[in-house]
Amino acid sequence: MSRVGRKPIPIPKDVKISLSGGKVQVQEVLSQASYYSVNDQRLHYGLGAAATADLEIRWPNGAIQKLPGVKADQFLSVKEP
Repeated sequence: MSRVGRKPIPIPKDVKISLSGGKVQVQEVLSQASYYSVNDQRLHYGLGAAATADLEIRWPNGAIQKLPGVKADQFLSVKEP
C-alpha cells in the first residue's frame, strides 16, 4: 500500500475480500506490534478453490476503493486513490 504525492504513507483501516458463495474475509493492516517492532504490511488471504476475489479497501480518509475480480495467486500493490 502506498501513497503518491503526499506524506506520510497511509495504512488502510481494513481490507475485505468477497468470494463466490458469499464467503467474506476481513483483515486490518497494523503498523507495529510493540515497542521497536514492525508488522509485515502485506496481507495474505486463503481463497481455497476460488480463482478470483472482489476486494474492498477502506482508507483512513474514509475513501473506499473497490477492486472486482482480482485473480488469485499473486502479490498485489495498491495505491491510495
